[in-house]
Amino acid sequence: MLAHVPIMRKTPFAIDPEPLRGACSARAGLAGVSRVFRSLGLPGSCEANLRGIKSRQRGLEEGQAVESLVLLHAAGGDCMDDMDRLREDEGLERILGYQPPASRSVKDFLERFHDGELIAKAKEEAAAQRHLACIPEPTRALDRLGQVLGCSARQAATAMTAESYGTVDLDGTIIPSEKQAAL
Repeated sequence: MLAHVPIMRKTPFAIDPEPLRGACSARAGLAGVSRVFRSLGLPGSCEANLRGIKSRQRGLEEGQAVESLVLLHAAGGDCMDDMDRLREDEGLERILGYQPPASRSVKDFLERFHDGELIAKAKEEAAAQRHLACIPEPTRALDRLGQVLGCSARQAATAMTAESYGTVDLDGTIIPSEKQAAL
């Protein structure tokens, strides 16, 4: 039979019932995503390619807005309201060095990539061809965002050594939606 070992010998630390003071985060893993985003030079690429997307000079920089959206996606967010959860996380704010944007600010930022005229034109062309769905031409802002994506791919490719390799994964996930607005 095993000898009885006092609990303090098994765990060489004392559990303090007082909560830690300071900022804590359940999303500290997003620091790694942020580091990759920044190490690829994407904040600077966003500033260079997306300059003029914002209507006002105050608020977050373009790179910070895009980084926040990347972090939201990595955290499993599926709507703009989920950004408010990231915004309320004091620990994440300290990790990033800025407070993530409010969901309303995210909506305003994303609206800058939208062009109702291009969508209407695509719908007219689809209707003329008896198609049920349409894909509008990309806006100038989306083209510029594509340049940021190209920058990330180039940076990742130049960082590879002869011993390393990369996998490009194209996700064809179908997400069903019951909403009328989801075309």
